[in-house]
Amino acid sequence: MKWAFTLLIGISFGIATLTRPTAIVWLVLIVAYFVLRSTTQRTVLLRQAAWLCTGCAIILIPWTARNREHFGKPIWATTHGGYTLLLANNSTLYDHFATGSVSRDWDEDQFHREWAKQKLAASQRPDYIQRHREVVDDEFAQSVALDTISQRPLMFVWSAVVRVGWLWTPLPNPRPDSWIKWPITVWYIGLFAFALAGAWVLGRKNMEPTWWFGWLLLISLTLVHSVYWSNMRMRAPALPLVYLLATYGAQSLIARAQSTRQKR
Repeated sequence: MKWAFTLLIGISFGIATLTRPTAIVWLVLIVAYFVLRSTTQRTVLLRQAAWLCTGCAIILIPWTARNREHFGKPIWATTHGGYTLLLANNSTLYDHFATGSVSRDWDEDQFHREWAKQKLAASQRPDYIQRHREVVDDEFAQSVALDTISQRPLMFVWSAVVRVGWLWTPLPNPRPDSWIKWPITVWYIGLFAFALAGAWVLGRKNMEPTWWFGWLLLISLTLVHSVYWSNMRMRAPALPLVYLLATYGAQSLIARAQSTRQKR
């Protein structure tokens, strides 16, 4: 019944994709791991990859069909992916980065004003009236974002680095300024420090499937949010893994302290 269990995991990935489309990237990386892994059980791994994809498809195909019926387009994820891309790659934010700042305190109001003007101008096009407004808006947002990226490729590369920092920073957004951000910062610094210690303790076990799948989650989230909009909230799906690693790290440090005390 291993196939049934793998199928259920694939179904869970499909459900996860409906809530956070980044889950499909995680699944793609896992399938790639199965396909590319050099092992004598290659046939078994390929079969597992197929069941994972089948389970995911069971959920996504009806959703995609429903969106095609409703929006006139086979959307498998969300209708705001283009806007999320634009929010992370627009001229206002790029200008903010060009000043040398990496702060998340940028002029969002200016961006929203400019985007409202661009949407108003685009609404005069014939296809805007003929098709679903939500879909046209999202496609237009994606086209504007891609134009911005193509015009300022070096800034796109730098902004990707900044977005990774925004994803994993221990410091909450400086707005509004409040003392509560400092205890939160100390908490995350401690958490990440213990997690790194846990990864060190695991050593080669990090490459075993049990842990490697978790690392693929970290990689998938980081890759997606280096391009799309990024903040601390976006790392939520990976925090259970971070806490597990931190537990290993804390346990190791406690055991070492107890051992040192007993020797005395």
